[in-house]
Amino acid sequence: MAPKPKRVEIDIFGQTFSLIAEDEARLQEVAKHVDAQMKELSQSTATIDSFRLAVLAALNIANDRFDLAD
Repeated sequence: MAPKPKRVEIDIFGQTFSLIAEDEARLQEVAKHVDAQMKELSQSTATIDSFRLAVLAALNIANDRFDLAD
């Protein structure tokens, strides 16, 4: 039987999100990864807004996933 979904709060780049998840630990782990990617990009990039940082982080994470699939 699958775990019952529950509301989980995560923090990414200073923003709190309330999501429904079956696996809270996994969601927290993923959120930490996204947060770390955004923080790393913010330190290595000139002034850039959080939306653009999120898109760049998503592209980096997707690229890593494609590299693993190859």
